[in-house]
Amino acid sequence: LSHVTFQGIECNPFIRLVASAKLAAMQEPTKTFGRLAQRVAAEALRGRVQPLPVPMLTTFHRESYFNPKDLDLLLRLRSAIDNEESAGARERDIDLARLCLAASVEPVSSLRRDGRALRYVPTKERARPTEAFLEHAHRIELDMPVERVSIGGGVHLGDGRSMSVVQPHANFDLVLFSPPYPNNIDYTEVYKMEAWLLGMFSDAATFRSQRLKTVHSHPSLMRDPANDHSTHIAEVVAPLLHAIPEDRYSIQRRSMVCGYARDMAQTLESAWDRLRPGGSLVYIVGNSLHGKEGEGFVVAADLIMAELATHQGFSVDRLDVARRLHRRHSRSPFLRESVVFARKPRN
Repeated sequence: LSHVTFQGIECNPFIRLVASAKLAAMQEPTKTFGRLAQRVAAEALRGRVQPLPVPMLTTFHRESYFNPKDLDLLLRLRSAIDNEESAGARERDIDLARLCLAASVEPVSSLRRDGRALRYVPTKERARPTEAFLEHAHRIELDMPVERVSIGGGVHLGDGRSMSVVQPHANFDLVLFSPPYPNNIDYTEVYKMEAWLLGMFSDAATFRSQRLKTVHSHPSLMRDPANDHSTHIAEVVAPLLHAIPEDRYSIQRRSMVCGYARDMAQTLESAWDRLRPGGSLVYIVGNSLHGKEGEGFVVAADLIMAELATHQGFSVDRLDVARRLHRRHSRSPFLRESVVFARKPRN
């Protein structure tokens, strides 16, 4: 195909910024970003801009996590970027600069992203804010395509389970997505430092509201399994619910399994409504293993979703194993990341 129109949907405002900025850089490569990044760093270093107030997130208020001078400089970088935006800088350059700032937060701290959490590493060598910012800017310049990539469309901030933010009468040839895996990772939590530093959250209530919008892939969300009135969903998850051991986590795990299945059923129904007859559905998902060795159980998300897709009316053509997943002290032949191909019948 000589041209593709793409409509992406992302619920998390920070992840949406990442996807949107990368897509825009491919659609229209910028030659002015490097100079803007240099100006931003110079303004922050010379103290020509006032730092913004420290975000209310408690992580930023612990000196063991952030050196106050480094945090001050990060906030001056953000202020300098905001000033460039007010002065009329190109939106693509501003978004890329914010990505550089976000990518600098963790290296400047004594925290390390580790799976589902941020861990304190007191011996960690911390980066200098402006050096980290400019290093990421340099990498972006090197990665920037020389010519435009023929991709239309953009990335919307919204709920991918309903696709309501995309034009209501637009139908597609392909729906391609990779939902959060049911592996207990709360991405709102994992990327909270970046989002708070960029001003996407202003208080605990806003942050909690964002978390409640996400797919039920982690036990931070609690939904009552009894509230799911879909007989088919109940039948699909019944064997899995039966396999969950009775312990202090059983209620949260059952809630997550039912909530995840319901969210995926809603996503597949929405995909069905927006696909043209004969259109393709492709999803990438990883299965997850929960519980202790000898008492663990696998949430086979690829098979659960395939059964839900079949019930919706899709013809599931094949399941390809993209890679085997590993977990310390536990093994399962079903612990894998899969690419599942399905299609909507023409009649």
